[in-house]
Amino acid sequence: MAMLRGAVTLLGLRGGPAATLAVMLLAVVGGLVVAHLGRRTIGRPSHLAFGLAQETGYGEMFFSVLTVWAAALLVWAAVRWRQVVLTLHLRAGPDARAVSGVLVLLAGGLFATGVVLDLLHRFTDGGFPDALLTALEDGGEIAVMSVLVAFLFAVVACGHRPRPGPRLARLMGVRPAPVIAAPPDVRPGVAVPARAP
Repeated sequence: MAMLRGAVTLLGLRGGPAATLAVMLLAVVGGLVVAHLGRRTIGRPSHLAFGLAQETGYGEMFFSVLTVWAAALLVWAAVRWRQVVLTLHLRAGPDARAVSGVLVLLAGGLFATGVVLDLLHRFTDGGFPDALLTALEDGGEIAVMSVLVAFLFAVVACGHRPRPGPRLARLMGVRPAPVIAAPPDVRPGVAVPARAP
């Protein structure tokens, strides 16, 4: 649970408009996955568009909309920061590097769901394992893209700046945020007398 809480905080989805956006997008993904599994197991809903692997299905269309939103948010970020977001890691300060590092991690999630699970999916013959892997693969892609859009929204529209922990910061090539300690003569809960001028 602490790991999930840390990921939500890192992504800027702990509260506010970005968290609301993430919940709404993930609820749509959940509905698409349930409709897909229902269609594959009990035949309801019966329309082909509810199949996640359909090229013109609802899942693919929703993924396309999320891709357009992500591209628009990246353009907004580039205009706001006056540089292309993908170059942030090479030329910017720690805040922007942390943003690009999180984007790289989310791209890794897209790779894992879109390529690795697709490769595993090739080995299934049909039936419930096929339906489940389709839900994990296509539903996972849409879920990761939903989180990516919500993260970009948190960064661009809400001013979120990720603060990775020390190990993740090293992995991303970002120095962790400095810990500001109290001066040695100040202890929590103890009043300090005012100094005379």
